[in-house]
Order: sequence, then C-alpha cells, then structure tokens
Amino acid sequence: DIGARLGVGGSLDALVRERVGALRSEDAVTPAVLAGAWLRGERARFFVPWELALAGTPQFRLVSPEALVRLRQGRQLAADEVVPAPSAAGISIVVESSGEPLAVVEVLREGRAWAIQPRKVLVAGTLA
Repeated sequence: DIGARLGVGGSLDALVRERVGALRSEDAVTPAVLAGAWLRGERARFFVPWELALAGTPQFRLVSPEALVRLRQGRQLAADEVVPAPSAAGISIVVESSGEPLAVVEVLREGRAWAIQPRKVLVAGTLA
C-alpha cells in the first residue's frame, strides 16, 4: 500500500498501465478485434516481435551444450552456466549466439549464490 509506505494513508480507485516498455496502451486492440482477426486468419498482423515485447529485459547466453540440455529440460542453471554473470534478481531471457531467444528465465538469489530458473522454454536452439 503506497499510502502506508508514505505514512499518510490513502486509497486508489483505479490504476491504468499506459505503457510497458515500448508497448503503449493506445496501440492495444480489444479482445473482440483480436478474435475477429483470428477467425479471419489475420492474427499474424497483431504479433509483436519478441525484441519489442522484451525490450530492456536482461539477456544471458549459455556457456556450454550441457547448459542447453539442462535449459531444454526446464532444470535450474547455476550462475556459472551463463554469461554475463547475474547481478540482480528478476525476469531475464536466455538467447542463442545469433540473438534468438531460447527461454524466459527468472534469476533467483539463493543465499549467497545466484540461480537461473527457466519459466518458459521457447525453442530448441543449437548453441552455435
């Protein structure tokens, strides 16, 4: 509660997120418009490139083929299995050397160590 943190009390009747990264609310479409496009086979025109959707999200690369196998299996990775070394907890992405995304991961602080937990594995990848 913001009011409690500020020590002044308060309330909030509504909250509208107008922007998430580069995505703006005025560019959004209603579910009805999206459903109509889906039925007409036009849904691709509403796809957002992953680079735009995840702009500003920290990126990691895997250091070995073994780390790629573990990632594909959804298994937690150690900090030394990615570069650069993690420095903050939160959502990140793991990309191939080509820059294509492999997975959305969560960087976790476990005591004094960092861990990388896959949340959504996107593609098989090849770690070229």
